[in-house]
Amino acid sequence: MTYSGGTISAPGEPEHVEARLISADLFSVLELAPAYGRGFQSDEDRPGAAPVAIISYGLWQRRFHSIPTGAALGQKLVFDGRAYEVVGVAPPGFQLSGAADVYTPIGQSTDPRLQNRGARFLRVLGV
Repeated sequence: MTYSGGTISAPGEPEHVEARLISADLFSVLELAPAYGRGFQSDEDRPGAAPVAIISYGLWQRRFHSIPTGAALGQKLVFDGRAYEVVGVAPPGFQLSGAADVYTPIGQSTDPRLQNRGARFLRVLGV
């Protein structure tokens, strides 16, 4: 897991939010299920995969006005200029070392630090 922040520019007005890059199996390792939708699939946690996101319960309430989940899932969320398909809504109160509103697969990240074996910026969780 790594920390970042960025701007959601659609739907609605621009808003700066906190984000986390997470592995596809984080929710299963923590034995948690999204409140709505699904977690990331392993084939989405790699370079070149279609951009997908899990959003926080609070963001779902703010940006999607708590509309029925079927309507929020599959919607596009533009985060830092990139369109992501919303595939899940995190459980209410879910936090990883602080609140975040957008979760994306770490395997899709182009952050060059991920190629540096000596870099020390990731947080690792285990059970």
